[in-house]
Amino acid sequence: VLKLETDVPYQNFPKNVESIGDQAFRGCAMLQEIELPASLTTLGSQVFRGCKALQFGIDYDNRNFTVKDNILYSYNRNILYSAPNAVGSIQLLCYTKSIADYAFADNTALTGLLAWGVLTTVGEHAFEGCTALEEFFFLGKAPAIGEDAFKGVTATGLYLEDQSGWSDVIQSTYGGNITWKVR
Repeated sequence: VLKLETDVPYQNFPKNVESIGDQAFRGCAMLQEIELPASLTTLGSQVFRGCKALQFGIDYDNRNFTVKDNILYSYNRNILYSAPNAVGSIQLLCYTKSIADYAFADNTALTGLLAWGVLTTVGEHAFEGCTALEEFFFLGKAPAIGEDAFKGVTATGLYLEDQSGWSDVIQSTYGGNITWKVR
């Protein structure tokens, strides 16, 4: 059994670690840097939630995950797994199809988000507690949005009028106070 140090600024894993379980580092405000090994294949839910100072490092030989602008993605960048300390207004990568459950949860520095037309899924509680989030803009068809995706958020959700699926989406606030507007 791997013992995780939750009150240290750096966490290094043995080279044979394949999985990190649910909430393993949740709320570890002291954690500043983590090095994910090449052997890592699976991440649980909410693993890095609340790690506001965290900088991701990843072994060059890992073919399951990658890091871009300190956001943890699947290797092919189709899934955004974790962004506990994204700052300001960010633009998702153009191949990001899915935002994982709790990916941005409790990030109080995120103010805006631009999602390209390939985004198809926003996970449950993905933006829960993102109290600084003011505006997000979806450029394509309406994605499937998970339960309480915007819980505790007051923001404006922008979408393009000529894209399909929005009539059903804009009927809900997804746990927050979302004002939907056509752009």
